[in-house]
Amino acid sequence: MAGALVAATLLLSSCFVFAAPSPSGIPAPTADPSLLATASGYYLYATNAGFRVPVRSSSSYAGGWSGPSEAFTGPPSWAVGNFWAPDVVQVGSTYYLYYSASVTSAWPYNGNNDEHAVGVACSSAPAGPFTGCSVAPYGFPAPVAREGGLLGAIDPEAVFDYGTQRWFLLWSVDWGPGGRRANSPRAIKGCRLATNMKQCDTTPVEILHAANGGWELGTVENPAMLWGGDGQWHLYYSGGNYENAYATGEAVCGAAMLSPCTRLGSGPVLADGWNGLSNIGGLDFFPVYWGVYGAVFHSSGDFGSGDPRTVYTSTVTWQNS
Repeated sequence: MAGALVAATLLLSSCFVFAAPSPSGIPAPTADPSLLATASGYYLYATNAGFRVPVRSSSSYAGGWSGPSEAFTGPPSWAVGNFWAPDVVQVGSTYYLYYSASVTSAWPYNGNNDEHAVGVACSSAPAGPFTGCSVAPYGFPAPVAREGGLLGAIDPEAVFDYGTQRWFLLWSVDWGPGGRRANSPRAIKGCRLATNMKQCDTTPVEILHAANGGWELGTVENPAMLWGGDGQWHLYYSGGNYENAYATGEAVCGAAMLSPCTRLGSGPVLADGWNGLSNIGGLDFFPVYWGVYGAVFHSSGDFGSGDPRTVYTSTVTWQNS
């Protein structure tokens, strides 16, 4: 293992090991990828780049991607743009797309265009079309997750807990109306989803708070989780400035979903220089075969005059040492 991965191995007697990454062949800008494995092939969703949610398909997660086409054709009235970091899961015959979006100023309870919230859309097919399907606790369609004080909720990630046989939803607390350099309490939070997959049925709890100093620069976002061979959940998250100082960290969260997480070491596990990449973030996992997960993420150089984020894939295995 190279760089920070070596440091991670020294801190734990066993760990997840990432294989050398491969370029996906998907052109920039493609950020915050999420990959769904189905019986008919693979589907990759990403942050909007001229689409509400762009989706591509392939018979292999390693390349040969089609599209993109637009997956999300019918957003609810509260969601007006900035469709970021989608995550799609299949439950029965329904596909659920979790997404973050800007909240319209016309939406009740002090919404404004600087606020972001997490919603859900549904489809009978992995490529869509997805339409908003959230429940309406106030008498009209509402987000699945929304933070108080106009702080935003972004980067949703649905995780299935085999122990409880329930789905959970993670998200990151955004910067709010003061902008991303505001002094907001950035964190990763989560809840257990109701069996309808459209709302929380437990009170959201914080599992990781951002460190204001060090490489995180006060930011933790884009959560993704794996169940480790040590009988604990491992949280991966992005930190730093996504334009020129991004990296991926790891924390260990115990055996119970939504337990508080403890950082693995003081630095990131996927950082600049790993296999020649930089600004590594937006990580998502998907099953490949027993004992092996796939990983998909974006990497880029500094933004400069455009958005250079492109998608890479890798495989992840648990290693006992």
